[in-house]
Amino acid sequence: MAQINIKFTYKLADDYLTQTDNLGKTNEWTYIGPDKIWVFVNNDTNKVGDFNYLTEENDGPLYPTPEGYTKVEINCALNPLLATLFNANSYFVDQNELPQFEIQLPDGNTYSRPRDPDPNHTYEANEITYENNDWIIPWKKPWITWNDIYKIRDHWLKEAELELATVTTLPDSLKTKLNDYINTLKNLETEWANFEPYMYILPNYPL
Repeated sequence: MAQINIKFTYKLADDYLTQTDNLGKTNEWTYIGPDKIWVFVNNDTNKVGDFNYLTEENDGPLYPTPEGYTKVEINCALNPLLATLFNANSYFVDQNELPQFEIQLPDGNTYSRPRDPDPNHTYEANEITYENNDWIIPWKKPWITWNDIYKIRDHWLKEAELELATVTTLPDSLKTKLNDYINTLKNLETEWANFEPYMYILPNYPL
């Protein structure tokens, strides 16, 4: 099995988790791994199935193809991004050592992430498809929306208001904390209007 070490350029989305690349942003990464790998594509979904990639060392060219799948060879020198997304890349970088994007949040915390996301935080590896002899690599998608958060917030807000109204044994110090918590939940839409939902962490229940 031949190993290669190649630096490659890949497209970035306009911003983290957006689905467009109108700004033409790019980033560089390194691929270190086998020169060829083989994967199995599900004939119904066109997605790579739940199998590890194969190399020449583990008989990739000869390995039997499971029923309902198509075996596809990937030239990693020509497709280092694809090989990286299929976890054939042994190149490792500590995410905290990359140049960071940081922003102060309304709750006093600081949100940070790499300024230029690595390939696995740029593309949705599990959604890659192989159609008409071509690989389609979608952008990484948001995993939470404000509506998701609002539903959770509404539940905890209802619980907190009920407790404040029905529990008569709370000391004033805890009542103050509970009131502050309730107000924080009520002000979510306005205080976080200019922030992304993935930056938000629900405050801890004060009691």
